[in-house]
Amino acid sequence: MSKDIHKLFLTPAMIMSWEPCHEWPLKRVTDAFMGRTKMLITTLLRRNDIDAEDRLWVVLRKDVLSPKMLRLFACDCTERALLREREQGHEPDPRSWAAVEVARRFARGEATVEELEAARGTDAGGVAWSIVEDSVMNAAWDAAWDAARDAAWDSVGTTARAAAWDTERQWQIEHIIEMIEAERMVIESERES
Repeated sequence: MSKDIHKLFLTPAMIMSWEPCHEWPLKRVTDAFMGRTKMLITTLLRRNDIDAEDRLWVVLRKDVLSPKMLRLFACDCTERALLREREQGHEPDPRSWAAVEVARRFARGEATVEELEAARGTDAGGVAWSIVEDSVMNAAWDAAWDAARDAAWDSVGTTARAAAWDTERQWQIEHIIEMIEAERMVIESERES
């Protein structure tokens, strides 16, 4: 059976065990579940009444998603930032593209730690290296944060930056939903066989 999704459901107790910030006491977390004892990850991600930052904080962790899915998400965010650089007329270093590809191959079990180490010397190589084992959750969060920051920074004016930040965060949430739903389909097809 596929292991890319660790949990399909979240509970208030799970979220509280991760020690959310003071703005999310138990009552607020419980209220967010709208009387339910558990909630699908994708349902939480679709809750636009909860800040995108908070939804991503809950989901981008090894307790929810597998290291493989977190690594692939980090690669996708990094690649998106590189594409944005290209669109702005600044061609990224080819080693950055290669580092993302090595990190993606590593996530799929097709590259070694030594290959990641060799890719380390680039901007994207930092992400490539940080997706090894224990820091994978931080790598996913950092890549998502950096991509949103870069999108906002490339925009002119405060309002445009806020809109670019929101647009990038929304893409990230939609992308995670797509990844989870694709994995759920794999799990269901494996059960049927």
